[in-house]
Amino acid sequence: PEFLSESMEQFRELLAQAMNDMNEVSQIVTYLDSMKKADSTFDYRKSKSSDGSVSGFVWQTGVMRCDFELFGDVLFIDCLGRAFIPGTC
Repeated sequence: PEFLSESMEQFRELLAQAMNDMNEVSQIVTYLDSMKKADSTFDYRKSKSSDGSVSGFVWQTGVMRCDFELFGDVLFIDCLGRAFIPGTC
């Protein structure tokens, strides 16, 4: 989508390619940590599956937080392109 910055688009591509490789997941966490250190308004969370492996990430920039406070809406984009199956979340 047009509203995603180039760096977020690059991260989306990295995430889509890397979720099954724990070494690459570690690199993603390192990258997110560096973004958090560079921008105090940036935050992220990891979700884990029942076996303890990382199954996804959610991140929020300061602009996203302000938009939520202004408009009260949240839009999540599944960067992995998986189909939603009701009852699996």
